[in-house]
Amino acid sequence: MSTLLERRRSRRKAPEIGIAPLVDLVFLLLIFFLLSSTLEKERALPVRRPAASTAAALSRPPLAVTVTAAGTLHMEGRKVSLAGLEQELRTALAALPDRRILVVADEAARAGLVVRVMDVCRKAGGAVLLAARRPGMEK
Repeated sequence: MSTLLERRRSRRKAPEIGIAPLVDLVFLLLIFFLLSSTLEKERALPVRRPAASTAAALSRPPLAVTVTAAGTLHMEGRKVSLAGLEQELRTALAALPDRRILVVADEAARAGLVVRVMDVCRKAGGAVLLAARRPGMEK
């Protein structure tokens, strides 16, 4: 009887690890991350820059301060107040080597507000650049 038991044990296959469920899991995770990453898009501020025939592209993007047509201010995408802008700029400029600030103002923004923003940028110690678009460009 011991020989019968030995034969049964010798015929058993070694346990296998199924790879198909693992491939399915990896594929589902890949799909999940691809779909979830495309849903989170960068939300650009609705700003129409004024046209200028001498507008040129910048080699490196500077620190950006945006003035919308409604008069709201945004620094690098975060909403800021005019009163707190100078301190925010001083903090951000401390980490930048070139200390350039790009003021992106909507062409419908009040000129007085844009001038005040440019003044605050200079007080914070930045070199102010004004964003424009080439004629014929939509935005």
